[in-house]
Amino acid sequence: MNLANVHMYTSLKELHATDCDILNISNTITGTSQSLETLDLRYNLIRSLPLGVFSRLKKLRILLLTGNLIQNVHQDFFTGLYRLHFLDLSLNNIQSIESTSFRDLRDLKMLSLSGNHNLNYDTFTPDLFKSLKRLKSLKIQGSTNRSTTYPNEAIAMLHELEDLNIDALALPAEFGHQFASLKHLQILRFGPHANCRLGEMPTSFFQYFSNLKCLYFHSCNISSFNHEAYGSFKKLEALTIEKIPSMTLDEAFLHLNGFKTKSLKYIGFKNLTNWNWPCIWMTGELGKSMVGFNLTTINLSENRLSLLSDSFISVIPPTVEKLILRKNKFTLINTFWTSLRNLNQLSYIDVSIQNLENRNLYFPFDIERGHSRSFSDFHSSRSEKERNAISAYMKHTLEKRSTRQSDAMNMSVQNNLVLQVPVNLKTVKASEYNFFGGVLLSNAVGNNSLKSLNFSRSGLHHWGDGKLPKHVEIFDVSINAATFINPEFFHPNNSLVQLHLQVNFLGEFIGGANGSLFKYLKNLKYLDLTTNVLFVLPYDLFTELNNIETIVLVDNRLEYLNVDLEKNHHLKFLDLHGNSLTWISKNYQKPLGQNSWNNGRPALQSFIVYL
Repeated sequence: MNLANVHMYTSLKELHATDCDILNISNTITGTSQSLETLDLRYNLIRSLPLGVFSRLKKLRILLLTGNLIQNVHQDFFTGLYRLHFLDLSLNNIQSIESTSFRDLRDLKMLSLSGNHNLNYDTFTPDLFKSLKRLKSLKIQGSTNRSTTYPNEAIAMLHELEDLNIDALALPAEFGHQFASLKHLQILRFGPHANCRLGEMPTSFFQYFSNLKCLYFHSCNISSFNHEAYGSFKKLEALTIEKIPSMTLDEAFLHLNGFKTKSLKYIGFKNLTNWNWPCIWMTGELGKSMVGFNLTTINLSENRLSLLSDSFISVIPPTVEKLILRKNKFTLINTFWTSLRNLNQLSYIDVSIQNLENRNLYFPFDIERGHSRSFSDFHSSRSEKERNAISAYMKHTLEKRSTRQSDAMNMSVQNNLVLQVPVNLKTVKASEYNFFGGVLLSNAVGNNSLKSLNFSRSGLHHWGDGKLPKHVEIFDVSINAATFINPEFFHPNNSLVQLHLQVNFLGEFIGGANGSLFKYLKNLKYLDLTTNVLFVLPYDLFTELNNIETIVLVDNRLEYLNVDLEKNHHLKFLDLHGNSLTWISKNYQKPLGQNSWNNGRPALQSFIVYL
């Protein structure tokens, strides 16, 4: 990519040139609009920068140079960037930084040097960060292949520092007394890069961090933890221990015994179990270290847990508000909801992704979690033949598993499975937890506070036999191969504001329905019917949606529209792209007319339509 012509855009505020194979930044960049505030040059092939190349960009706030090939940072690289707030030099090949390289960055708030594997802490001069009087966050982890000492003197100059991400070095390296002067330091992170190689943690390890509030260990090579080291903390509120190869979950709980004060509010013990091991039952003996703490959040994700015993739940502090149990092995049989009802402060629970071995059970496509493309992008990019094949496969999968779901639901009824959820529970996330959502909706009692339910990817292909709790505001049953909605599923006086039905098979059902389908959804503002094999929309489908603001109908099979929008006075956004529209009726065109007002709602200028 050639940046030579960028100077033509004199009012430019943001320039993003990511992954463009840029080799050099010529001085023409200095001719870019002097109003430029963000310059993003991540993942290019830049090896060096012309001296003073940014000096004319007086308003630049964000400079991203992540993932390039820069080897040395010259003292004049960042000349004149007096207003820069965010500088990211991570994942380069930096080997040296001249002592006055950051002298003009007096307003810098965040600096990242992480992932420069040839950068040695021993080369940090004492005055390297001297000018960074306002720096709040420093990331230098993953840069210590040869370091033997911490940059104590250099970091001690950062009097406003709040967040430090650094590697834990092997003994005899130790944090010096200089860290005691960092009165604002609240967050200390070790890892996640492999250079976190502490080995043994001595009792004195945290002696200069008494005011710390958050401590985070990730992927550290630690052979021995001395629990007494935690005795230095007076205000620590959050402790996260994640993916430590030498540590088990029960050993992580023992760390709580080292605290002299009970200030902890959050514990996150995640991914501390070998996935080749048998499933784990949490017992009261394992959890008794929590007694006396006023915890508000417990995160035990990715630990192959299959059961929380009554004795374990009995030692959970009654102050707990959030329970996060993602990516474990819970089943409907080994339910623990009956015991949870005694946690009166519990308002949020996440039990998503319990069927890890069957991630594609209800969504059998080549899309990995975290991929940049959405399902609609994936689906619309396929040929008509491929789309039909996918639809046929989904229907076949649905038919094969319908009996299995019915058996599971019948089993729950036969066993009198009644889910007495905590009285103050507001949010339940149970995506990819097979059939759990259906059982909860059919059996849950004793709760009138539920506000948000997510049962996506959970095999609920035929839902609506129960009743949606009347106070729920957000309901997500997307990606379930659903074929049917019972209008009576929605309480007449419900509070539903968002309804996510995308990636199902509701096309045939909705095509034969009428306005009564959504007759009770008077408060609904957002409706998503993306990818539902919709061929036709009934004329009065949306007439009862008095407060609807957004309707998404992306990637369906609609060829014509003859639907009434006259009563949808608040509609602002209508997305129809990815269909095959050839005709729009006059009744549909009227609300979109350039000069028409319909019952007080302005026309096309007031809302967006994507065709």
